[in-house]
Amino acid sequence: MCSGLSYAQGRETHALGNAQLVGQPKGAPCGIQTPSGDAWYPSNHPELTTCYKVGVTNCPTQDVNHPVPQLLAYVAVTQVDAGFSSRGTIVLHSGDGGTGFLNAGDGTPYVQAYHQAHFTTVQVAWTDDWDDNTAPDPPPVKSVKDEACRPATLLKFIHDNYAVPATGAMCAQGHSGGASALGYAMEFYGADRAANTTQNGNGYLDTVVMTSGPTLADIYNGCHYLAPPHPVTSSVCHGGVCVGSATEWQSCLQHPMSGQLDCFGGGRKYPAGDGNYATARAVAMHTIDLNANCNNWKGSGVDTTAIDPDWLDMSLVPAPFHQYPQTFVYGFLCSGPNYNENLDDTSNSSAAQGWSYLSTLSVSSGQPNAFPQIYRVDGCADPEMIWAHGSTAVGGTSGYATSEGAMENNCFVH
Repeated sequence: MCSGLSYAQGRETHALGNAQLVGQPKGAPCGIQTPSGDAWYPSNHPELTTCYKVGVTNCPTQDVNHPVPQLLAYVAVTQVDAGFSSRGTIVLHSGDGGTGFLNAGDGTPYVQAYHQAHFTTVQVAWTDDWDDNTAPDPPPVKSVKDEACRPATLLKFIHDNYAVPATGAMCAQGHSGGASALGYAMEFYGADRAANTTQNGNGYLDTVVMTSGPTLADIYNGCHYLAPPHPVTSSVCHGGVCVGSATEWQSCLQHPMSGQLDCFGGGRKYPAGDGNYATARAVAMHTIDLNANCNNWKGSGVDTTAIDPDWLDMSLVPAPFHQYPQTFVYGFLCSGPNYNENLDDTSNSSAAQGWSYLSTLSVSSGQPNAFPQIYRVDGCADPEMIWAHGSTAVGGTSGYATSEGAMENNCFVH
């Protein structure tokens, strides 16, 4: 079962599931597409890329009658060019439910930049949302904390089988919901380098870059609903602790629902009928069930008192640990709020949710800088696109270049 303590008092460590190859490796070139239609990347290095299909099974839950069902993941491993030694391994996990590859970047995709810097890259894409335990028999209350066993198990499998060299650096980058997958893997499944747990062995992540997330950090305050709504705002970068003493800004901690009033007054609403901003609906369906009520997304006016404890239990905050003394953590959050031409608020909860987690991480002694390093990114093209052309982080450097450099310059065994 998902229980037990690890090497540090107060740390809650859950058991991993099992991961194994399904069928035979596809070999190079990799021609399979993910359900979202993204082709394997980098397509210009087919001779260096090998594709695998990995099944993750036996992830336990708190309800023995409702284990997390098996889920398949596509894994594309690209080795470094001939004549170079690998500097380490970088795993990339995309946002939302992770069903596509993280092909983002400003001109040059991240994965291509890391390849050019002589890192072994590993891209993952799930065949269905990793954070949705819906089939074949979902439990009465689902939990992201249980579902996060899937990416945590896959990360451990990648480390044990594809990391090059095996004793070298292993790093990971996650965007939005992908940042949530990494946060849960470290907090509850012992993926950070310092972890030495009874259930899962030694940790392995040296550097983690989180962009626009974790979006599932404070699910309780993101979904807590009392009629009439009482939105919760957060002062991101409060206290001047972000890199460059960046100016703080207000972000809505509540997960938005299309057509709902925003956190900031003035009568503005999230765009009605736009699924991209119906985060509350997605969180409700993925964390509780189809009849859940995250921020009143069904308009019923019924409060969530009965399920508030479940949302609180499955959240990353206020979890008791948040100490990763041998793992460098970088966060990049888009400033806001953002408004479109109709003065609708197109912001979402990614900045406030990410801040709620990143701001609680311990600063470890002996490191060259205070960690985590949290960056305010201005000029994002949408509420989460920190790599947008024209975006700026500290010192006028683009959000993309700053985040890429954070990974390339710090992916080593600390």
